[in-house]
Amino acid sequence: MEKREVYCEACNREIKSRQELVVTTIFFSLVCYHDACFSKSIKGLKTLFVSNSPINGVAGTTYSIFLFLVAVLFFIFSPIYNILAILMLIVPTYRVLAWFMYERYLEP
Repeated sequence: MEKREVYCEACNREIKSRQELVVTTIFFSLVCYHDACFSKSIKGLKTLFVSNSPINGVAGTTYSIFLFLVAVLFFIFSPIYNILAILMLIVPTYRVLAWFMYERYLEP
């Protein structure tokens, strides 16, 4: 796999490993931060724009899997709620995009 550099949105330095990567959203677009830079951004003025919860990590992945499973159950057992099921698929889609855009290029 090719090596691609991933840079922090706040400090513009390269992020070298997945442990220091935090992916979040700003107005529906994915941005990545160092762990320390993300903490500073949440405490700073950017709180209105930056999501308070990271997409990557254990909590984000668990939430994405849960929403995916609930959406599949809605599609199968309750066709009335198809629009709700489609909306539930937004979060898992962001999680997969975060992996394809950033995480797969970093060292574990």
